[in-house]
Parts: sequence; C-alpha cells; structure tokens
Amino acid sequence: MSGMMSFKYSSVGIKEQDNIELSVYPNPTTKLLIIESSKLIIRNVEIFDICNRKLNLKMKQFSPQECQFDISHLSIGIYFVKITTEIGKVIKKVLKE
Repeated sequence: MSGMMSFKYSSVGIKEQDNIELSVYPNPTTKLLIIESSKLIIRNVEIFDICNRKLNLKMKQFSPQECQFDISHLSIGIYFVKITTEIGKVIKKVLKE
C-alpha cells in the first residue's frame, strides 16, 4: 500500500510510526545520549522513566537534526525517549548503565 503510513504500538501504549529514520545512541549508555536524523527535522524530545514520569533534562546541544542529553546523573535503568519530527512521533527505549 504505497503512501500509507504504518503504525505499531510501543511498550508504553503510545501509537508510533515505523518509518521514522532516527538514531538514538549509544545504547546502552552511561553519560551522553545522542538523538540524530539525517533526513528529518527533530522538533521535540521528551524523556520518561519506567513509571512514565517526564524528566526535565536540559539539552547539551540542539540542532534540527541532532540533540544531546547528559544523563550521567540518572539512575541505572530503562528510559523512554519520545521524539517528535515533522512526520510524526516515535518512542525509543534506552538503557542507562
């Protein structure tokens, strides 16, 4: 079906798109988390803990194609990164070591 966007449900129950090309690395990480897209404009990034609480983290660097967060102060565990682009939203799971 050409032209139709495919959706899947993430582990946190939010509808997300399969076809959004983003890189979230390193994963797992200990300090710096980088979100990058070579083709899409990143409009917003939100980070949530495993209990779905939004974390108020300041970005170290932000541009339309890349943003960086220092997460060294966060506890070891799983976090979810909600990334909004001009074509939709995607949720990525990140492991903090």
